Amino acid sequence: MKLTLAICVLVVFLLGCSTPGKPEPEEVVGTTPESVRFVMDEAKKGDPDAQFALSSLYYEGLGLKRDFEQVTHWLLKAAEQDHAQAQFVLGNFYHNGIAVIQDVPRARTWFRKAAANGNMFAMLKLAGMQAKGVGGEVNEEQSVKWCRTAAELGHSQAQAKLGSIYLNGEFNVPINEAEGFRMVQKSANQGNPEGQHLLGICYLRGMGVKQDFKKMEEWATKAAEAGNIQSQINLYLMLLKGENLRKDPVRALRFIEMAARQGHAGSQYNLGIYHYKGQGGSKDLAKAYFWFSVLSDHNEKAKKITEHISVDLTPKEILEQMEKVAEYKQQFELKKSSHTKKSKAQAALFGN
Repeated sequence: MKLTLAICVLVVFLLGCSTPGKPEPEEVVGTTPESVRFVMDEAKKGDPDAQFALSSLYYEGLGLKRDFEQVTHWLLKAAEQDHAQAQFVLGNFYHNGIAVIQDVPRARTWFRKAAANGNMFAMLKLAGMQAKGVGGEVNEEQSVKWCRTAAELGHSQAQAKLGSIYLNGEFNVPINEAEGFRMVQKSANQGNPEGQHLLGICYLRGMGVKQDFKKMEEWATKAAEAGNIQSQINLYLMLLKGENLRKDPVRALRFIEMAARQGHAGSQYNLGIYHYKGQGGSKDLAKAYFWFSVLSDHNEKAKKITEHISVDLTPKEILEQMEKVAEYKQQFELKKSSHTKKSKAQAALFGN
């Protein structure tokens, strides 16, 4: 137990001390060579925690030169000793083609082993694959079982998914609004945006709880501010039309902008209409031109509206908005690419 704790502390320290650059073999970043050699020695003795830790150091290039062959070598050794986290990471590697040739059926096998050894992240991954028949046959009964087990262990996304299953009667599970509400409430209280969104829906429709528009708005707002697009759209529509909430087009603008800036095409179009028709009280043709231009490459209707608006704008205004459109698209693509790489790396190593 003391050895495992020492290795974990070391790896956390190394990951926290990572710095830019390409370290040479045996060069230590933020610690001493002896510390890394300690992990290597324990790994060679067969300790699965040390083997997993060593694979992580090779993957990150911390204290050692980054080496994917060594990553998979030590990861496999730990996984073959039933190290649940190593099995989950190996499943992610095969699922995404990280450091190995992509092999989805093999990924499903490793997720199943990790799930059987108690890894709740693997349980949710496996549940999703079984539900859709990814990497093997569809098995809805097993899918629900693993989702439920992960939810019981406290996985907030699994709780949100299980809540949705109960609320909607998915996968041949009888509708149980009370249990659905209980699950999404657990998820929401952990800060999960999907759980917060679903809890807002429960209060909106009175599913498993007394209808309460004030609490609906509270949870929908939390979900929206956390990036849940559906909550952003719902709040926009309710505030714009005055349905279930007091009509407030100015407040509505904030939520539709959130969704539009996340790249949601329908929201970008609605935001263009908002400014074009002056739904907030006054028209803003320059902003309308901006959002319709963002869509114009793949939306013929938006392109035609852009052409119509351009008649009422000066050449200078058009040029300014086109420059803003180009900047927005560039930043959006960079952000999207960065987020994808970061998410894959974090999910691969830590199960986030």
